[in-house]
Amino acid sequence: MLTDTFIRQVKYKGAGKHGDTYADGGSLFLVVTPTGSKLWRMPYRYLDKQKKLAIGVYPAVKAAQARKVRDEARELLAKGIDPSEAKRAQKTAQKAAAANSVEAVGRAYLELKQNDWSQTHTERETRNLVRDVFPFLGLRAIGEVEPPDLLAVIRKVEDRGRLVTAHRVLYTARGVWQYAVANGLAKRDITQDIARALKTPTKDHYPALTTQTELGC
Repeated sequence: MLTDTFIRQVKYKGAGKHGDTYADGGSLFLVVTPTGSKLWRMPYRYLDKQKKLAIGVYPAVKAAQARKVRDEARELLAKGIDPSEAKRAQKTAQKAAAANSVEAVGRAYLELKQNDWSQTHTERETRNLVRDVFPFLGLRAIGEVEPPDLLAVIRKVEDRGRLVTAHRVLYTARGVWQYAVANGLAKRDITQDIARALKTPTKDHYPALTTQTELGC
């Protein structure tokens, strides 16, 4: 097993044409390239073919992390699964999840509506999402967000004493979720489930929202 000191200090010595190779154990190798890069690699056989799993680059991927990935890859092989294909499928799923995130869908909705809204309304809708929704739910897949998750976010606005703003954030979110449902990214509009769970502002400070533009629809 390679020590942290060795991995940190080792330099390319020209022992291999494409890099110097050092065994860490359990089929895990550290490859030091002519350019000085330090790559974690795991050669393996799958369906009688020799393959190689690219685990990562040191120091972004430390030795402990590389060994963990190696162990997981060996478990996959024991189950008859190609770890390289599993890694590729995981990346594909991550890209799809990123495209379906609350922030990605929210920004797509804003872009769709910007020509229908006034500049003031567009700025307010954008602010509602950027300030009060994206920081907390932005990375979540929109179809996986549950009503209590969104309610907790809007409660933060209420806790600031901004009851009218809380309702406006909900209306903005409603547009995003309806857009998501229409495009098959979410099964239902969860904003309908929490509308009555918000505190009601006093009528003197809560103008009625009646038009589609005011509602953010």
